[in-house]
Amino acid sequence: VILYEIATAQHPFGKFVPGDEASGQPKLVPVRHDRRPDGMPELNMRSALTYGKETSAEPPRFSDLLVGEQPPYLSELEGIAHRAMHPDPAQRLQSASELREAVLMSRARAERERLGVLRRQMRESTELTKASWRQFNVASKIDPAQWTSMHQLIGRLREMRESWHQGVEELVIRLKEVTKYENIPAARRMIAEISWERLIDGGDRMAEAVRQSLIRRIRENDVPVREEGTLTFGGLLDGEAGIALSFRDLEARAGISREASSTAQARIYSLNRERDAEGHEMGSYRRGELVQEGRWSDLQGNLRLSAGYYVMELEVPGYHSDPVPLHVRPQAVYNYLVDGQSMIVPVELVREGRLNSGLTLVQGGRSTTGYDFYQDGIPSNVYSFPTHEIELPTFAISRKPVTVGDYQEFIESMLAEGRIDEVRTYLPRKNTPPQRISRDLFRDTWRVYREEGLRAAFEHFLNRQRGYSYYWKVRPQGFGPWKQYRLTDPSSHADPNGDPILESQPISAITYHAAEAYAAWRSEREGRVYDLPTAEEKEKVDRNSFPWNFPWGYDFAPFHLISRLAFSGELKATTYPQPVGKHLMDQRYYRDQTLYGTVDNLGNVREFTSSQGEPEYVVLSGGSVRVPYGPFYYPASRNYAHRRNAVDDSVGAFRLVLRFGRPRPQDHSAEPPPVQE
Repeated sequence: VILYEIATAQHPFGKFVPGDEASGQPKLVPVRHDRRPDGMPELNMRSALTYGKETSAEPPRFSDLLVGEQPPYLSELEGIAHRAMHPDPAQRLQSASELREAVLMSRARAERERLGVLRRQMRESTELTKASWRQFNVASKIDPAQWTSMHQLIGRLREMRESWHQGVEELVIRLKEVTKYENIPAARRMIAEISWERLIDGGDRMAEAVRQSLIRRIRENDVPVREEGTLTFGGLLDGEAGIALSFRDLEARAGISREASSTAQARIYSLNRERDAEGHEMGSYRRGELVQEGRWSDLQGNLRLSAGYYVMELEVPGYHSDPVPLHVRPQAVYNYLVDGQSMIVPVELVREGRLNSGLTLVQGGRSTTGYDFYQDGIPSNVYSFPTHEIELPTFAISRKPVTVGDYQEFIESMLAEGRIDEVRTYLPRKNTPPQRISRDLFRDTWRVYREEGLRAAFEHFLNRQRGYSYYWKVRPQGFGPWKQYRLTDPSSHADPNGDPILESQPISAITYHAAEAYAAWRSEREGRVYDLPTAEEKEKVDRNSFPWNFPWGYDFAPFHLISRLAFSGELKATTYPQPVGKHLMDQRYYRDQTLYGTVDNLGNVREFTSSQGEPEYVVLSGGSVRVPYGPFYYPASRNYAHRRNAVDDSVGAFRLVLRFGRPRPQDHSAEPPPVQE
């Protein structure tokens, strides 16, 4: 009763009549000195409360008695007051300690509700940000007003997220004051809950000191996750998720034999976070210790893993053995320990002999794509979009990009068939300004005539006028019907930049149409349907199917891949494509290798993907040793500004994918993602 009077300045047992809201009165105003006919005051409700009896009366709502804006916790107090004076005695607060706890926790619950509203606003703002950036992922489509609007959305989202984290800490301080002199289980549970939520929201990229502080706080308030259960929040920190594998023959679209699955061998390694010389956490990971090993028939039903990153090596008789990255999220641990739901890992297998040694199998499922605006700041280019998860089917991809040696075989095959006109289209070349007729042009043509003959000199003259400068040399032999063309070994001469051409370096300076032609040639020769990967497929591989930014983790280190930023001193003169998977400085620095076994994923030469930007433009992936641009090394970066028929000496590498009869996945970059609670 006192609580009600303090909050409303009215007695809950009085009588009220409608007020004049137009003059600023509340909806209900009290009737002063209202008495029964016998002169006694109306105390029926009070009598019922005193003696624990049922009553039909209920005091007015606070909102009917008050005017103006009220503090948010007032609604919590109203709920407590009305529960204390509930018409049904069984629904009322039963003791003074129960009432005390409810009052002390009222402001905390109101603040908890406010933080929940803020979280919902963050989800809505996230979707607006994603939709905004996806509509304008090509620079030519953006005007200054749109660019400003998109950056304001990102700024607002980051501000709300910081406010939420700060609100959590302020609420914890308030709750600690509540529990300072009295043990209130509801307060301790709320501290553990919001600390757990912040720990999950911060993820791997939260500062180690903050993460450890949250873990200590959760352990200090180690209460049951659910009031009726025994599992505590500390148990969640130490718990493991059950892992359930399901095997399937990819090409047969059916399960594998019981004998094959029962004799399958599994080895699971942890991926541990690296530390510097002073013991501080770094943003990179390396393979750690073996955590599980044995026959799958023995592990089935007993395989449990704590939250973290793992790589599983499977050996199934009669099938290819390729690594399977595993990301066990804290939510998976919660689902298993609280709801009994195991983490399902479907594994699709390909029979031995159906994949050549140059391909590796990438398991389908959910993977992360996009740029983390909150952790990595506002991107310096407009080809990125907010991070989210997508679903991709299983596919196989080349372990390394097509090399000069691989492409040389393709050109020589075409020359053997007499397809010289197509060869000239597909040869690596350098686009230069068309050379006008001059003394220098005639002098250069005369040199070619003396070295290679009349026909070569004539072609050289025409190509110079077109602005073509070929990296490779094709020379005619014979005349008339006996005339043939032969390719000079590319490694025997330098390119137009004066740099060496190495057989094991990625191919470069070709058009996207040339890459498509190579894929068609390989498909015809091997009887399989090859294609170039989509931007999302390539990004999935680059991230190891994890939310990492790079194959090695989160932090960008230019010396981990073949980039111009990695070379210093005398090595600066070697900024041309290097042999695949080789590092000039020191091979120990090389980290541009995924768990799938793919190399040169983000460095050396920028790669084509089959995703389209604007019409007649293609999306590129990765950076180049010839171009010192840092942003394009991010897997999430998208460069839509490369024409299909254009050539550039920093572009032209590509890989092949095999999709086993499935269609090319839809480009998810152009559509807004589903809202995920």
